[in-house]
Amino acid sequence: MQFKQILINFNDEIIFRASKFKLDHKKENLSYADCLGYTIALQSGMKFLTGDKEFKNIENVEFV
Repeated sequence: MQFKQILINFNDEIIFRASKFKLDHKKENLSYADCLGYTIALQSGMKFLTGDKEFKNIENVEFV
């Protein structure tokens, strides 16, 4: 129950944007889950925090 307070809702538009992002970056072989997370972060005005090297040179990513 403690995590329910920090859930982020998303709609079909986010799903379609994530699919387009994945397609636009097909050479990087990104996972769909990462593309969805990245797209949600963009829409929410947050940086996408990741250690995945495929995201290293993508805008709005905090690479660790």
